[in-house]
Amino acid sequence: MNILIIGGTRYMGISLIKYLDKSNSFDNVYTLSKHPNPEYSDKHFIVNRKNVGSLKKILLLTKPDIIIDMINFDEEDSKNIVAFYEEGLLKNLKNYIVLSTFFVYQFFDINVFKEKNLLSLAQGKEITDEYTKRKIYMENALYESELFPKTTIIRFPFVFSFDDYTNRFQKLCKISINSKINTFKNKNKFSMISKKCAVQSLTLLSKIDPLGFIDIANKNCYEINQIVEHISKFKNNNVTSKLISLKSNPYPVNCNLCLSNNKINLNKPLLQAIEEEAKQYFKNKN
Repeated sequence: MNILIIGGTRYMGISLIKYLDKSNSFDNVYTLSKHPNPEYSDKHFIVNRKNVGSLKKILLLTKPDIIIDMINFDEEDSKNIVAFYEEGLLKNLKNYIVLSTFFVYQFFDINVFKEKNLLSLAQGKEITDEYTKRKIYMENALYESELFPKTTIIRFPFVFSFDDYTNRFQKLCKISINSKINTFKNKNKFSMISKKCAVQSLTLLSKIDPLGFIDIANKNCYEINQIVEHISKFKNNNVTSKLISLKSNPYPVNCNLCLSNNKINLNKPLLQAIEEEAKQYFKNKN
């Protein structure tokens, strides 16, 4: 079996490739992005996915059984993949796994949220965040297509790690070092998932049948204050830092996202995942 990762050369993508290689689940692990991937250069294609002709050639060459699309950002990206499928270019495809965003839940009442009414719910809503708006249209284009029965749209919550490219998790670790821990006024509990858990869940999804829409999180959810307090209990005492002052929550959302919607919870509790990443952060600081 062949797997093609579209956009697999940064952050979570790099970890995913290594994890898939170790799992020995696929004959070939191909990657495609605009950036080079020296470590896997023999199976990496430097292609702009917006270049429809080049993308088509790669799909014909790799004949993927599984596609993990990490950079499907808008309606156009979805429609291009759908067109390839309708043309019969993806005859081997068993599961098209697409990364979306849980931020869509900021704009809809979770209790009445229905996937099939995605765009009708969006009408009249002032969605100012262009990224979220594009993701909504991306999802809908797949939902209304012939490809959807072979699609898994996965909505990750905040993905964190000791090397978090947004530097949000590192800020929480720095705050925990100080005796004067900042108090965040926002008492919402947040859904977060470690990069390692996210990679493991993507690997699992690549081995099973398509699931349509899916929302994944670690077990349990906590306030930012609780997370910082937990990290401070096991921090390395040899590490010092100046007091970090944050005016806003490093994981900002407009509503409580984690208590009422149905998520597939991973086996690893959130605090355990946070602890593992924080320990790695402190270790690298020594």
